[in-house]
Amino acid sequence: MTRASIAALCAVLLLASCSDERAECGDASLSEFCDQPLAWSACGGESAPVGMECSALEVPRDYADPHGPAWTIALGRLPATGPEPFLGTIVMNPGGPGNSGIRALGTSGSLYDRLRTRYDVISFDPRGIGASRPAIDCLSEALATAIRNQVSSPTTPAEQALADELGREQALTCESALGDSLGLFGTRNVARDMDVLRAVLGESRLDYLGVSYGTYLGAVYAELFPGRTDRMVLDSAMNPANDYQRLRHDQAVAFYAAIERFAADCPAHPDCPLIADVPRAIAQLAELIGSLDAQPFVAGDGRVLSGSRALNIVESSMYAPEQGWPDLRRVLGPALTGDLGPLLDYAYGPRQRVNPADSPYLAVMCHDLQLGRDPGVIPELAAAWALEAPLNGGNRAWSVLPCTEWLAMSDVRPRPIEAPGSGAILVLGVVGDPATPIAWSRVLAATLAHGRLLEWQGQGHKAYGRGGTCVDSAVERFFLTGVLPPEGSVCPP
Repeated sequence: MTRASIAALCAVLLLASCSDERAECGDASLSEFCDQPLAWSACGGESAPVGMECSALEVPRDYADPHGPAWTIALGRLPATGPEPFLGTIVMNPGGPGNSGIRALGTSGSLYDRLRTRYDVISFDPRGIGASRPAIDCLSEALATAIRNQVSSPTTPAEQALADELGREQALTCESALGDSLGLFGTRNVARDMDVLRAVLGESRLDYLGVSYGTYLGAVYAELFPGRTDRMVLDSAMNPANDYQRLRHDQAVAFYAAIERFAADCPAHPDCPLIADVPRAIAQLAELIGSLDAQPFVAGDGRVLSGSRALNIVESSMYAPEQGWPDLRRVLGPALTGDLGPLLDYAYGPRQRVNPADSPYLAVMCHDLQLGRDPGVIPELAAAWALEAPLNGGNRAWSVLPCTEWLAMSDVRPRPIEAPGSGAILVLGVVGDPATPIAWSRVLAATLAHGRLLEWQGQGHKAYGRGGTCVDSAVERFFLTGVLPPEGSVCPP
């Protein structure tokens, strides 16, 4: 039963403790979407866990023209297991932007078991992503490969000219492929899709769990729809006031700090291939990446290990140190003695999370997080950022380039979000997070009118499911009882 049906039953029984809350669409022009039924059935595919259900939601392509064409949002659900009284639905977004919520839900294992005693847990592939239609599919394989096979940080005129050309081609190719839809994949439209989902589910208010970019989506939803949020958890938060240049700069510094921590920890392990001195260990990594800039390694099957791809996998290994650090030590050993095969296989595997040719990501970030349209500033940024993050600062600066060429731009500039009409919002921050630095979570929690910060003194990206009993219990207690952790709470590493 949904909250709406529970409330209706309570009214019939004249129970004074119940309230007659209704799920409202909020906009009469959207009634045809808010009133649609959802047909849930077992998810197809071998990877879907037993009991997971899938469905599809129709939403307006363009909310400025709700009677125009519709797009399809793919949904996944892990139903409540009981036997405790049903509380409703938690909607989850795993981040990205560009990550499939259905895939994240299907691979979540036992993570949501406690919440599922009283909630359905639902996720979705945001517009343009995964199984939702239409999908953002801009780049040819040849163009994506050329982008990924660049040097780690262009320095010569020829390298910089190639980077300029590829960044411009990436933006223009997506404009050509998507046409006037290019500007319709932004976060505010995804938040509107989420509100249609809330209404269709029969929920008067949204319970929500957002991770990484999903925290930005949650904050935007809370701002757009005051009074329609209940309990929200924003895990490893973005700062909505950051434009794309500030976002990439802060990540460059945070990833470099994480790589330094990896180098400092390495000698404690018998398989460590690095010199037991952090600056000299960083120099080893720089020499390896530089050698691949000068001469990429080409495998017999045609795969290329460029300096850029090698640096990307080093950064990717910082997301989950409990897995990434041992894997990185394992492949660095052979690579530093000339055997690049294991590093190439690792760089083409599932741990690779840094992708400069990720157009679904750019279709949201370049649209939402506006910045100047002058690619000529990039070399100056690269030089400045390399002083703060010598291994990766230049690479992160050049990653800004496609957004200087992107043509679709939001009319809402990055700014702080207060969301004064929201319910309580629990913000989680990881002290050693390279992808969403802890300062962002602190700023968001302080800016939100009803924010509460819980810090985990761990390493890597995201807290729930990684931060142990302290973090998980706080999240689950909040969803199940509405009780927030005390102000200033910290979970140990």
